[in-house]
Amino acid sequence: MKLSIDNINDIVVGSHETLLSYDCDHNVMKYLLNDRGIEEKTIKAFQIGYCSNVIESMINKDYYNNSSNYPMIKPDFLRDKLIFPIRDDCGNLSSFATRSIGKKSNWWNYPFIKGNILYGLNNARARSYRENKLYIVEGYLDCCILWQFGLANTASVMGTRLTMIHAGLIKRYCDNICLCFDADPMKEGKMGSGQKATLKTYENIKDFFNITSINLPMSYDKTNEQFIGMDPDTYVINNGLEELLNLECKIEKEVCSWNKN
Repeated sequence: MKLSIDNINDIVVGSHETLLSYDCDHNVMKYLLNDRGIEEKTIKAFQIGYCSNVIESMINKDYYNNSSNYPMIKPDFLRDKLIFPIRDDCGNLSSFATRSIGKKSNWWNYPFIKGNILYGLNNARARSYRENKLYIVEGYLDCCILWQFGLANTASVMGTRLTMIHAGLIKRYCDNICLCFDADPMKEGKMGSGQKATLKTYENIKDFFNITSINLPMSYDKTNEQFIGMDPDTYVINNGLEELLNLECKIEKEVCSWNKN
């Protein structure tokens, strides 16, 4: 049996309050503020939390206690992890994701159906309705950072798959979509995963929406002498929102360019 929504809420609320109790010199806050560029207003808006050993002990003691009512969550899934609450478009809590702190990210989601929820749509729906447009990104941090920079009508598919259920949710609020997936290096002349996802999404929903795309550039890693893909949050932090929006173009143009390759 899965955790009840009250149990998930306790995890989310407890971890969020823990994170807010830290000052800017704490290593977790340093990571968010300095390494990831996430400001306190964004932490509060998305209720990002941190699972300390104290919170983990409370969860294990209160919920698991060798009971068959709840599944065991391995300690590594919670210990010293950031917590990202996952809510439906009405703001109801559905699940949560965890992320390790450091350069090597390690994401884990408490089980839920990704194809039924768009992360951040609860924060984006009002702006999406007013502007009749929604920006779609892959990741949690992409969504948070674009919101922080003023693109409040942004939501994440938490991967690269936009389902027809997602499309139905979006249609409640707008008719225009801009796909902004990660830039992934082409291999042997073939499209990267971000380009493939953009093309597949376009083919699946082109009859229901007006669709544009932001094709992010590559950056060159001098140390490893290779091109690496950029993601929306990194690009907007380094270049600003205006530069990101300047990359937007009609999806047909992108598709033609990729197919030629």
